[in-house]
Amino acid sequence: MAEPGDRTYKRATWKHIGRWIMFVFLVGLNVAMPMSLFERLARHNAVQLGPELVQFLFLAACDMYFLPTAIFEVNYVTVRGEELIVANLLWKTKLQRKDIVSFVCPRWLTWGLLRTPRCFYLINRADIANFDELASLIEQKLLK
Repeated sequence: MAEPGDRTYKRATWKHIGRWIMFVFLVGLNVAMPMSLFERLARHNAVQLGPELVQFLFLAACDMYFLPTAIFEVNYVTVRGEELIVANLLWKTKLQRKDIVSFVCPRWLTWGLLRTPRCFYLINRADIANFDELASLIEQKLLK
């Protein structure tokens, strides 16, 4: 529920839907490719090790590149008094001032990195409207 004085910083809906599509596609590939190999092995079909390794290396490279940003990049951030509500692709969490370890926004990096003791969140400066205002609010209210 939105309360008076809440400030919400959100990314465009079509970008959030794009993250879901990318996530489902990659999870599907991670399930389908090994299952295809096991199916061919079970039926005693010819399996060439070289092309299979190239496919799995390509899949591993795609996973390392896309999955961390798809999972840990936030969809919206709500600043509510002394707490921060952060929602990403798979979960939503409320962070109190004591839960935030650090928040850094290097200019050379696309994301602002919000760290907690258990997780980290990537806040994309290009996707979140008014990112500079959000960064200053986090630094003023929650990192004193």
